[in-house]
Amino acid sequence: MPLYSSKYNLYKKVDKRLFVFNTLTKGLIELEEDYFQKLKNNKIQELPSEIIEQLLNEKYLLKESYETDLLFVESEKKKYTSEILSLVIAPTMNCNFACPYCFEERKTSIMSNEVITLLIKFIENKIKTQKYKKLSIAWYGGEPLLGIKIIEEISKIVLDLCNKYNLEYYSNMITNGYLLSKKNINKLLELKVKTYQITIDGPPEIHNKRRVLKSNKGTFNVILNNI
Repeated sequence: MPLYSSKYNLYKKVDKRLFVFNTLTKGLIELEEDYFQKLKNNKIQELPSEIIEQLLNEKYLLKESYETDLLFVESEKKKYTSEILSLVIAPTMNCNFACPYCFEERKTSIMSNEVITLLIKFIENKIKTQKYKKLSIAWYGGEPLLGIKIIEEISKIVLDLCNKYNLEYYSNMITNGYLLSKKNINKLLELKVKTYQITIDGPPEIHNKRRVLKSNKGTFNVILNNI
């Protein structure tokens, strides 16, 4: 049966040493010049049998069809046997900022009751059919805190589902931090939103030119105080 060099092999010379790194298996091997060149140029039949056996065992060398099959199996396994259901939810695409570099359109949409109902049905169905052990939700936008009532509504139902199906629950938020008041943070902590990603664009004089309210007012001090 013909053998082939893995298409995921990377060949690198460092000083006078020759290495092969396989990006699929993350394996690294050092070879003599002759073996290195034969593997690289697919002259497998010229390699000693013991070297061929080693390269086969460590997946630098394989049957041509095997590699595609391996990738498919690994991909399907991750898709269907993951213990964690991870979701990114945008309760609103509206934002209180008018950053000049923002790629988002200036939308004022907010999640409807119909979408909330469908979302909850989707989550419960996934939990029941896939038998997850953990559920993770990242809140995103727009600015998600403009939809905090929706976050509260969904979170309470999700927490009940996690209790019902015995799932661990994790939640985080990507926010500009401007509305992260003591009142809001206390409510979010009750809803198990434990970690936050907040952007600061450098010192005040730079940040306040780039991350501004729609009134063009700077936001640095408010965000920093909230943090």
